[in-house]
Amino acid sequence: MRIKGNAIKNVALSTILWSRAVYGVYISVFSFNTLLQYSENSSDVISGNPSSATLVVLVTWAFYITDTLAIFVVGTIFNVMNMSMLIHHLIIFFCSSLMLLHDKGHYFMAVFLAVEVILPFLAIAFTIQKSKVASTSFGRVFEFMFLHGMHMRHGLEIHLWYMTFKYRDRVIAEWPVDLLVSWIILLAIMTFYLGPLWMFGFGKRFYSDIKRVNARKTD
Repeated sequence: MRIKGNAIKNVALSTILWSRAVYGVYISVFSFNTLLQYSENSSDVISGNPSSATLVVLVTWAFYITDTLAIFVVGTIFNVMNMSMLIHHLIIFFCSSLMLLHDKGHYFMAVFLAVEVILPFLAIAFTIQKSKVASTSFGRVFEFMFLHGMHMRHGLEIHLWYMTFKYRDRVIAEWPVDLLVSWIILLAIMTFYLGPLWMFGFGKRFYSDIKRVNARKTD
């Protein structure tokens, strides 16, 4: 049986998304654990590194190497290069590398990565979109949950802007310049560029799908 190019591409993209989903579940557990332990580790927020936060940074550093390679290979072969995702991965990889190098700021990166809780919903939404239930209410529910998750990530980004500003004196005094600059760039890119870009793209697709289903019902 001959497998069409689109089928191979969908399998490749699905594999990447489901590997991210597993990573998202794993990282979210430890990220939210770090966030909930903040009151107990307030003295560690700037220069200290709670064990759960350090684990998040280490796992993320390793995962982003393989995922970036997968994005590049699949994007090159099937001509579906996702530049916004590459930018996202490279800046997080660079920033997390500096945190590991200087052994500072693990709490901030751990909380930042809690936004990856949306990855399982993205994988489910992609799988449903390629199936026969894509236009059903079941399919719409998971797309809506993913879309809502995109809103949730902005809440965490605002929290991290607040934490960075709240402890700005210690951050400036204790963090190396390269780490501080990369962290601000990472927050700025995610808050003001990639976050809104993805939110608009997924929201537009979600709205178009609903219009298309309603049009079919009308016909």
